[in-house]
Amino acid sequence: MYTQDQNGTQVILAKANGKKEDIENPKNLLMVEKAVNPEKSHPFTRSKLLSSVLKKLQKYDDVKLGRCLVYTAGV
Repeated sequence: MYTQDQNGTQVILAKANGKKEDIENPKNLLMVEKAVNPEKSHPFTRSKLLSSVLKKLQKYDDVKLGRCLVYTAGV
């Protein structure tokens, strides 16, 4: 069972034996805080993705791309 604290840090709720009673009775749970590296969990940030796509599109002719692609602001 996972949750997040007020700082957005992922908190894992777990119990060694994992029985149904452990979830229904939170006093038996062990809380472990685990920092998550966003580079590993989400390798393509918006800027990296955009950069990667633009780099791949550079090999195509601008006129042909203009006929195929539609730009929508805010998407």
